[in-house]
Amino acid sequence: MQTNEVQRCAYLYPIFSKIQQQTKRPLGLLEIGTSAGLQLFVDQYAYEYNGVRFNRINASSVNILATVESNEPLHLEATTSLDIGTRIDVDLNIVDLTDEAERSWLNALIWTEHESRRQLLQAAMNEVDFNTVTLIEGDGVTMLQELVSRVPETETLCIFHTHVANQMSRPIKEELLRQVERIGQSRDVFHIYNNVQDRYLHVDLYLDGQLTALTYAETEGHGRQFQIMTSLDSLFHQGSFE
Repeated sequence: MQTNEVQRCAYLYPIFSKIQQQTKRPLGLLEIGTSAGLQLFVDQYAYEYNGVRFNRINASSVNILATVESNEPLHLEATTSLDIGTRIDVDLNIVDLTDEAERSWLNALIWTEHESRRQLLQAAMNEVDFNTVTLIEGDGVTMLQELVSRVPETETLCIFHTHVANQMSRPIKEELLRQVERIGQSRDVFHIYNNVQDRYLHVDLYLDGQLTALTYAETEGHGRQFQIMTSLDSLFHQGSFE
């Protein structure tokens, strides 16, 4: 079973912020391999990059710190909160955080010497409102088309997963990419992922049926640091979200 590494939201938050800035719509998040779903609350945490507070408007006990390397200046101040509409998580084994035994199990999956990770997990479990997510137990690849239909067309569809592809065979990874491509022929979709064709963090955009594929960053496994390889701005040169 996959642990819920809240720290990985460090590299997800700038991506979702840029997507919302460009599309000017609420985001519909669909996470594959979600475990307990804590990354779906990416908008509810506070972030600090290279000692600079990113979203000054968020007050949260979940304070995520990360080191970022980039060849371009970092614009680390957000003036508005992320607007997230639908939050759907799918996993072969959903972790129910209303069950104390399952909360303890998640804690036990963190290496003993990683106390800061454990504290971050505990803070997130205590803070988020699980009534705002839809938890679905099942195979996210085979169910993807049906799950996408639950995200309204008025929302920007974002399918994402972090590290779960490590547990997928090559044919399943290829099928996942084919499923996203099929979805991209009927509606605009962002696919944010790593560990499919390589270890890097990718952002694929299907806009008006056309694919723009971006290798965004090299990331440390737990999200404590990442190196930006390609600016997200290069995603938005085609088509229109109007």
